[in-house]
Amino acid sequence: MKKTYLASSLGCLAAVISNSCGAQASELETVVVTGVVMSDAATLTVDPKRLRQPAPAHDGGEYLKQLPGFALVRKGGSGGDPSFRGMAASRLNIINDDGMVLGGCSSRMDPPTAYITPQNYDRIVVVKGPQTVRYLPAAATVRFERDHSEALEQGLHGVAGLTVGSFGKRETNLDAQFAQQGYYTRLRASTGESDNYRDGEGREVNSHYDRQSFNTELGYRGDSNSLVLSMTQSMGEAAYADRSMDGVRFDRRQWQLQWRSELPITMQNSVDVSLQRADIDHVMDNYSLRTFTPSMMRPEPAAMNPTRRTDSGRIELVLEPSADLAARVGLDASRNQHNIRMSMLEYSQPYTDKPLQQDGRFEQRGYYAELDWQLGGDWWWYNGLRQDDWSAEDQRRMLMPNPMTMAPNPSFGEQRDETLQSGFSRVELRRSDWQAYLGYGRAERFPDYWELFGKARSTVDSPSALYAASETLKQWDVGVIRNGAQWQLSASAYLGNIDNYLLVSSLSPMQPEQVRNIDARIWGGEVGGEWRPSERLALRASVALSRGSNVSDNTYLPQIAPAELRLSGEYQLQQWRLGAMWRTVAAQPRYALNSGTIVALDTGPSAGFSTISLNASRQWQQLVLNIGVDNVTDKTYQEFLSTNAASISGFESLPRVPEPGRSLWANVSYRF
Repeated sequence: MKKTYLASSLGCLAAVISNSCGAQASELETVVVTGVVMSDAATLTVDPKRLRQPAPAHDGGEYLKQLPGFALVRKGGSGGDPSFRGMAASRLNIINDDGMVLGGCSSRMDPPTAYITPQNYDRIVVVKGPQTVRYLPAAATVRFERDHSEALEQGLHGVAGLTVGSFGKRETNLDAQFAQQGYYTRLRASTGESDNYRDGEGREVNSHYDRQSFNTELGYRGDSNSLVLSMTQSMGEAAYADRSMDGVRFDRRQWQLQWRSELPITMQNSVDVSLQRADIDHVMDNYSLRTFTPSMMRPEPAAMNPTRRTDSGRIELVLEPSADLAARVGLDASRNQHNIRMSMLEYSQPYTDKPLQQDGRFEQRGYYAELDWQLGGDWWWYNGLRQDDWSAEDQRRMLMPNPMTMAPNPSFGEQRDETLQSGFSRVELRRSDWQAYLGYGRAERFPDYWELFGKARSTVDSPSALYAASETLKQWDVGVIRNGAQWQLSASAYLGNIDNYLLVSSLSPMQPEQVRNIDARIWGGEVGGEWRPSERLALRASVALSRGSNVSDNTYLPQIAPAELRLSGEYQLQQWRLGAMWRTVAAQPRYALNSGTIVALDTGPSAGFSTISLNASRQWQQLVLNIGVDNVTDKTYQEFLSTNAASISGFESLPRVPEPGRSLWANVSYRF
């Protein structure tokens, strides 16, 4: 599992570069311990290079979990699925540097955020609710963004970091750029590894992981145009506590070309073009990272090898004919092909001897327009319309109606075509020290691979889920942002109806999970604030609440995280900045047993809990040291969205995957 030579090499490389550079650095950011205030109407913007507590996140899902309104479906030490306001998977649109990366596993071992290292990005932007049409319709949009067209600082500069912690945690990060006369090259590299963690009672959890990611970027920036070519490669493996297999290969290769230019016309304008290809090669088995025990039902180990190629592109024209009017018009398209091969008798018939079989293909074309209009004075009006043309082809010849038999697929070779419309309208009142907004959005979402084909989904009327209806979310969003001399406050709330919500239910362990359309209602919101009574002291608080109901069945909507409160503070004591955070989560008695989403199903109620985390940081010119301890009291607890723990040889069987016990960590960053 370990590849410490790679981590050591990166650390040495960072040290060599650092020692050879004498550039003065601006002040490095230190730990931020809790949620942040909204930066704009319905928008939350954070800097992923700033550490957040709990311990520095190693993938996108772990980072999002630390933001108000987000939760994480725990599966082990990595690869968790993020959820926002109870909406997960494709209801939460994940944009990776203006493109998309779709995982390969039919059981969501590798969600899009599993391939994202937060420290390798420059900002994360969260759009709450269906308040944009620039990307695929969803209940929320999360963009992991990189700066490509900012003014280039000449010469060599960057930042290198090392994190070590409990349970063998070790991570390295390097972000270095060299620029000269408009041309630049940038390298982002990261490694991460951890042993199995233990919960508060000392029980070991099958959760170790090892990953590496490298991104190389070549770019040019002129007076009116810029061009960027980038290539990303990542590898890894991870053990899982919630299933009968582990991920022994997470290989990604991603290429991207981005071009931006200003058009030779009188008004302010620009055109942006982005092309991307992403290849995912994933392998999971039940013997490489765990002990395989033969049985009558399974005399030999098993392995699966899904792959996916995703091609995507977009072009957007931005026009600003006047100071009070701006328009964005664009089109985007994507195509992804999913393949799979497997072996239930890996010793005598290894999966590598079998050809990849196509099982699902998706194509999408979208057209959109957004208009920003200052009505006069402090009032602004934002509008957007979008149309998506979808096509999905079922390429599965056979289905598995139970674990022991195969049956012909009644929808094999059939193609489903559909046209969907989405849009939003939002009015904002902006003053010098506060702003408020009210918006209404409509988002029509086409079912994704996991809902139509993953795990051989069925419907009430057919063993194939190819024709499960598309969802329609209709939601109101309202919020206010207030800035004072020593304080900030933001509050947002939402109320929505979801027509044809795609509910996943397990009728029996011997049958495929069933997809069924229902009508649902959701509501809730987030409040965040910060108060600085003095230059040395800062106090912060955030609270998030989500509720959902299954209107069709007059019961609860599953997979809705309970209410959560975070209180934190930091104090400047001479050269040290000291911080603490108290997180408390309410009990969740609202659940729908054996129902949920493609990510996970409800397993029952959960108890409330509280945890305490502490941290300290100090800066010496370009060098910053951060240390911390999470779960100070070594509490044993499980999140409501945690999945069922699997029965794994050598590990204690638990009803839910528990969270880590007391964890110590230290991070050092050097800017050069």
